Amino acid sequence: YLPYACDRELHGRSLEYPKTRDVVLVGSIRNDRIALANELKKHDINLELVGDVFREAYIDALASACIVLNQNPEAGRGLLNMRHFEAQAAGAILIEQWNDLKPNKEAGFNNMAFAQNGDYADVIRDVGAMRLDRKRMQDDFFAEHTYNNRCQEILETIYHERV
Repeated sequence: YLPYACDRELHGRSLEYPKTRDVVLVGSIRNDRIALANELKKHDINLELVGDVFREAYIDALASACIVLNQNPEAGRGLLNMRHFEAQAAGAILIEQWNDLKPNKEAGFNNMAFAQNGDYADVIRDVGAMRLDRKRMQDDFFAEHTYNNRCQEILETIYHERV
């Protein structure tokens, strides 16, 4: 088992990548996501739903956003998935929905915010108002969450020393 991570070359984007979207949700266009976009519109937040993009176009869509929302189907809420790694590697701030659980920040996800019970509007406004050091955040992320990091940790565990 190799825990989720990112690949700097595949998922990473320069911080110079043009941010043409404020808030985006990339993935399948489902009724719950359409309802979320409509709800956010009531708060003057334009959530752009982007579907049917894959591979490079998918990562480019994430990189083009200042904020990426991650909304799993009801049964998967609160579970870690690849979007955590892809969005942050692409240079976006990730907002995740958590219902009864909020992961501790020591896990290394410093460029994430959490919407309790799906209440995204206030979190989006708070994150949008912050002056964020995206370079430091992306560098910190790559220092901890690449496949190279994961494999190195596995080898160190097996051999009890740095390989």
